Amino acid sequence: MRLEFISRSVEDLKRDFADNDPFQIVKSMGIILLFEGMGKAKNACKGFFLVKYGQPSITINSDLPKMTQKIICAHELGHAILHSQEAGMEAFHDVALFDTASGIG
Repeated sequence: MRLEFISRSVEDLKRDFADNDPFQIVKSMGIILLFEGMGKAKNACKGFFLVKYGQPSITINSDLPKMTQKIICAHELGHAILHSQEAGMEAFHDVALFDTASGIG
């Protein structure tokens, strides 16, 4: 993906929502925003974007400093906009796992 395309997409998004706060843009887009403690270790997960059952969500490591959380939110928002088709979990369902493990299905 070219830098020019990403930069243009960011400018369009800020203009469309009349805001540059990624937390507000995420909420305005109807994306679920979650904060979970994931540790402070250097290799700790910082955040992730996920689509499950058609509902997009962003989870951010609440153990990070607030400014870092904002940067991670913006990064994950980029995934939501630019890669949403690749982030699905449609092929895996918790119920399918449970049914297979219990002998049902």
